[in-house]
Amino acid sequence: MAKQIFSVIRCFPNPNTDEFVNIAAIAGNPETGDWALRQLSNESRVKKFAGESSIKVAHGFLETLSAIVNGESALRVEGSPLILDESWLTELSSDFRNTVQLTKPRVLLAEDASEALDIIFQTIIIDPVSKFEKVRKEKILNRNSLKAAMLASYKKASIDNKLLLQDVDLYVGDKLHASVDFAIANGSTLQLCQAYSFQLSNLDAVRDGVKSWAYTLRSLRDSHESAKLFTSEMKKSDVIPEVEIQVVVAKPRTELQEIAFEEAQEVFTEIDAMVRTAEESELVANRAVELISDHTA
Repeated sequence: MAKQIFSVIRCFPNPNTDEFVNIAAIAGNPETGDWALRQLSNESRVKKFAGESSIKVAHGFLETLSAIVNGESALRVEGSPLILDESWLTELSSDFRNTVQLTKPRVLLAEDASEALDIIFQTIIIDPVSKFEKVRKEKILNRNSLKAAMLASYKKASIDNKLLLQDVDLYVGDKLHASVDFAIANGSTLQLCQAYSFQLSNLDAVRDGVKSWAYTLRSLRDSHESAKLFTSEMKKSDVIPEVEIQVVVAKPRTELQEIAFEEAQEVFTEIDAMVRTAEESELVANRAVELISDHTA
């Protein structure tokens, strides 16, 4: 069991009154980076309580929040990646006080974010469709979940924190830039690692993300220009065109997701990236250990 931070998301058709309806909940563990958002599966009661305009505003907010939680939106604050933690959730609860409001963050014990949402939907939000066992079986792995699993694997491999860099910026030449989830580097870059989930509903965002990221990596492979890696603290490492690139994916479950994955695999092949499933994250970490050992030798 671990501490999970959560907030309930409410719709207030008239912010001047105290009447509201619970529409969703967000929960997560800031230490592992595992976050999840769940919406009511049946909004019949919401539609009776709130008007179309209020529901539209609520859905717009949930769509934006979902992109952040799923890792589809790489928001930055003063140049650094947005950190999903209790202070971020507290800020959301303070900023949104109109049609959409979040309760002040609270803590509960659960195995992961998905189980925390099970508890919340059983005790706080009563969903007309309450088949929680089915929800758990169909748990979706998003980008943040993959990154949390990858970080755990790197930690398990006992890789020095000085070498394990997260959310770094890769620059190829003067113009091309890409964000990279993980890098094994300390002056020289030995491995780059990126996570992508093909279990999400917004496949266009996944496709665009892969193509944009891979464009810079393809330029790195083909380039004779200097490439540099920078951390948020402006720690710099050189990157050679032959650097190892690993991609960790959550494999598709539907036909449409499969098509998007096949398209992405062609792109990954073009940049000579090794593709691993979420279950194979330890292989990526073990490979990093080998690269470190070879480089040291």
